[in-house]
Amino acid sequence: MEIKVENLSKNFKNKKALNNVSLDLQSGGLIGLIGPNGAGKSTLFNILTTLQKPTTGKIFLNNKDIVKNPSLMQKNMGFMPQKVPFLPNLTLKEYLNYIAGIKGIPARNAKMEIESLITKFNLLTVPKKQTLSHFSGGMIQRVGMCVALMGNPQIIVVDEPTAGLDPEERINLRNILSELATEKLVIMSTHIISDIEAVANKIIVLKDGKVKYDGSAIDLMSKASKNVWSMTFPTQTSIKEIEKLGKVSSIVQTMDGIQARIIANQKPTANSINVKPHLEDAYLFLESEGDKA
Repeated sequence: MEIKVENLSKNFKNKKALNNVSLDLQSGGLIGLIGPNGAGKSTLFNILTTLQKPTTGKIFLNNKDIVKNPSLMQKNMGFMPQKVPFLPNLTLKEYLNYIAGIKGIPARNAKMEIESLITKFNLLTVPKKQTLSHFSGGMIQRVGMCVALMGNPQIIVVDEPTAGLDPEERINLRNILSELATEKLVIMSTHIISDIEAVANKIIVLKDGKVKYDGSAIDLMSKASKNVWSMTFPTQTSIKEIEKLGKVSSIVQTMDGIQARIIANQKPTANSINVKPHLEDAYLFLESEGDKA
């Protein structure tokens, strides 16, 4: 599967949500989409999944125009939006059977697939009569993933899928997506950069509706290799004092004091040590470079 986005723009009344975005998205590795709030990530997803039309630009799925023929995308795609829709008065299996019907999955196949999905996302122990209205936020996220994967779609688009999940479920979900991405086209948007650091082959950074970076995680981290510093401060040091030295990536209390990672073009303090960047460090470095521009 291959999606080509050409010169895509989306205008709303008082804002240009996407500005001349061009991308080449291919199966064979998870694609991570990151960027600050308002960057245009959800708008891009809404257009890719045919929920919205672009103001200008084209999108091709295997060289076929999906703006003119949205059904080409719809029949190949599973989508989990940032806010998962559900019918609160239905039980888990009632809801998934309802979705299976909408997707045209035969009843016999649906039963086996539903059992497989609720096992995969650790929902097998949910009481049979419990309605979705009594599910926690994290459980609803997992229901959303079941819906997105139902019908064996070849394109999987997920918007903030790990929101509300505990650490164990976050790891389980990203491992599932990483495995699926070996054969399918999987695009995942998230604010939790650590969720894609270990699994994303390709990183796309959006800011102000424009593509700020499009490439591998390794290349992005290499850009920040001389600009990430680790240092230790006395316990009584205020966070505001540390923030004056550069963009703070992390602060951890240790037995020796406050250990901080800082993004800066020059050595912030005498005891600073240049360290290998994590993906989040590299993302913050990219953001700080944009702030200077």
